[in-house]
Amino acid sequence: MNYPSRILWLLSLVIMVAACREPFDRTGAGKADIPLYHDEGLLPETDTSYVETGDTRLYLEQAGEGQTIVMIHGGPGMSHHYFRPTFDYLSKGYHLVYYDQRLSGQSDASCDTSKVTYSGWVEDLESVRQSAEAEQLVLISHSWGARIAIRYAEKYPDRVKGIVFLDPVGLSPEVVQEAGSVLQGRLTSSDQLAQQKIILSPEFKAGEKEAILKAYRFSFAQNVFRRAILDTLNLYIADQPIHRQQQLGLLFRDQASSIYNDYNMLPFIEAPSLIIRGSYDATPLSSITKMDSLLPRSTLKIIQDAGHFSFIEVPEETASSIVRFLQSL
Repeated sequence: MNYPSRILWLLSLVIMVAACREPFDRTGAGKADIPLYHDEGLLPETDTSYVETGDTRLYLEQAGEGQTIVMIHGGPGMSHHYFRPTFDYLSKGYHLVYYDQRLSGQSDASCDTSKVTYSGWVEDLESVRQSAEAEQLVLISHSWGARIAIRYAEKYPDRVKGIVFLDPVGLSPEVVQEAGSVLQGRLTSSDQLAQQKIILSPEFKAGEKEAILKAYRFSFAQNVFRRAILDTLNLYIADQPIHRQQQLGLLFRDQASSIYNDYNMLPFIEAPSLIIRGSYDATPLSSITKMDSLLPRSTLKIIQDAGHFSFIEVPEETASSIVRFLQSL
């Protein structure tokens, strides 16, 4: 497999695992009295560190004091970077923890491959909790990160105070496939030409970072309501990307038969939960309402005119919902 093909394979890992609109008018920012950090100069300083898990190291950034909130990014293989600066406001009233998952972002590029399993990801999150010296966590998960949050809450129920599911992926292969069909149906001929232009460019073939980032952003084009936000996505290309994606591919050993069904775990989640879904997200609404019905203490919030990154497309409304949920805990 040549370099461009490997990069495309890497990108495919983060497109819903296995219509252009006008830019969003942010003139209403601040109406909910929530300090949103959209300017680099307003970002809070964070403490950076690494957590040793025994076979690898995870990168952490922490800021603020109070109840500990851990952000669980999507992927597999993305990083915490795209949460920033949107969620930095939480450090004003909480102990906010960002971390890069195993083999992702600024975490180590290698690990014990026998631990490239969902159980390994759960134990990594437990290592983050211990490093943060927190008795309980509020988990804010996005996309594929929902599967980590669910598994962690099932194994360590006493350590989870609440969970926010942001635009979660489908929790069974059938739902993921249905979302993939929706995305494929949204792919226009113009999209196909634009995609080909990116991947056939000399810069992309040479593995130049900016070209890879452009392709990375475009991979989400069919799953956002406002394509203008694609240029603002704070994505990160880690070092040794091919080596990382080869190891990440091993994660799917435990679901190769496509029989997993995470919906079965939901009735056992004791912590209060908030599900936020962008109305344009490709994951079927029926799967989200199913989550809501199976979780014992759940609230569902639909964000209109938003897709898979609802917290970036409509940040004020999303932030208001999250803050109300946090205050209710």
